[in-house]
Amino acid sequence: MKHFISTADTTRDEIQELVSWAKEHIDPFLRREQVHHDKRATLLFAEPSTRTRGSYELAAKLTGFEVDPVTGAEATSLMKEESLSATARMFARYHADILVIRTSLAGGARWVAEMLGRYGYHTAVHNAGDESNQHPSQAILDLLTLRQEFGRLENLTIGIVGDLKNSRTVHSLAWALRGFPGIRLVLVSSPEVALQPWYTEGLEVTVSDSLDALAGCNVVYVTRVQRERFANAYDYARVRGKFVVDATVLERLGPNVKIMHPQPIADGEVAPEIWSHPQVIMDQQAQLGVPARMMLLRRSLKYLPQPPEVEGVSPREEQVSDDHAAQTIARKHDASLRYIPLETGTVIDHLGGRAVPAIKACLGIQDHELDRHQVDVIGGLETRQLPSGCKCIIRLNGRFLTPAERAAIAFLAPTATFNEIRDGRRIKSKVRDPHMLRGAGQCPNPACVTRHDPEAALHPAFHGAGDGDQLVWCHYCEQRFPREQLFAN
Repeated sequence: MKHFISTADTTRDEIQELVSWAKEHIDPFLRREQVHHDKRATLLFAEPSTRTRGSYELAAKLTGFEVDPVTGAEATSLMKEESLSATARMFARYHADILVIRTSLAGGARWVAEMLGRYGYHTAVHNAGDESNQHPSQAILDLLTLRQEFGRLENLTIGIVGDLKNSRTVHSLAWALRGFPGIRLVLVSSPEVALQPWYTEGLEVTVSDSLDALAGCNVVYVTRVQRERFANAYDYARVRGKFVVDATVLERLGPNVKIMHPQPIADGEVAPEIWSHPQVIMDQQAQLGVPARMMLLRRSLKYLPQPPEVEGVSPREEQVSDDHAAQTIARKHDASLRYIPLETGTVIDHLGGRAVPAIKACLGIQDHELDRHQVDVIGGLETRQLPSGCKCIIRLNGRFLTPAERAAIAFLAPTATFNEIRDGRRIKSKVRDPHMLRGAGQCPNPACVTRHDPEAALHPAFHGAGDGDQLVWCHYCEQRFPREQLFAN
């Protein structure tokens, strides 16, 4: 892959390969070896940065790029309310081979990568931090640091302390660690800023609100409370300064533990008295950002000739049966089902009750408009096809659904079947593998790029398990939420 957007896109083997290749760039970095070519890297940092911006700029120079640093949203027309899409297209038009983006819009980097591909640009995109979502290059340098210190990425107990909910570095690191054997995470935070559970699926995890839980850790990864992510000063004050690693804590942890921090330090979460202690390796950690990002830039160069990536495969619709409508209605009556016949229209069958409100919203139908739309919703019907043993149906008199509407409904209710009745016949169909929804719904995350960029708003996309699991996630900002929230607004 030429883009580097999220550690959720990588496998364990790919992570291993990236870390190993990053290690090979340490000596060239220390010797300041420089190569030359005619490629251009644009660094678009719309949020403040010292280490990520500085290390990407040095990494780009050492790997031979002509570097175009753009620091601060105020340096661009983003301050004039230009969209991220329009800004990114201009840099691609100005021959940026690689565009490194830091943005306050969650999912902004993934959206830009896909949008540029849609326009036919070959520009590679690196995510240098998108709101509180992901910071994947930080995860690579963090793993490189672990590899340098311990000689392995397996069988480690890693304590993570601070604002875990809003820390994009923690999100990327947790996802990158999945799949490595023997990894145990000890998560220490206030309940208000605890790590969302989906980041640690498949990992052994201990959750605590006490630093005492860190006993036995190989490394303690401290992160600041993300002041800029809080709605008000009161909520921020409730959690700031609660966890401080100082000389007393370090002594209690023992002589072999290492202390890491992605920096900056905001509220003394690592006390200044131990910054120079040999067990505190946060500056060495930051320095390894240069070889890690040298590797990532060279990796993208390798794949630049790739054609723009296309969107995922659409759900597959399959016809189940085609028979006379009168025969079907007679069978339903014989089975004593409350099946209301109609001459023309659609019956959506095998729905779980929780999906019905979202389906009505998807179809633009309010409860007080059921009669006007000639819509009936019938619940409490027995079925053997749903675990609950109970189903609902929606009857649409005189209305036929578009393929996009059927795909959206199947995403909300993967067990749904569609019975289209016209000209005396009933055609029954089902959408197979409805694991992704494009072009419908709205992400409820107020920081999502689809809520701010007018072009991104035209292309919402969501993932979900086909088994009807209620949680789905936004393709761009990666936030998870119940399916019924997709059409809540």
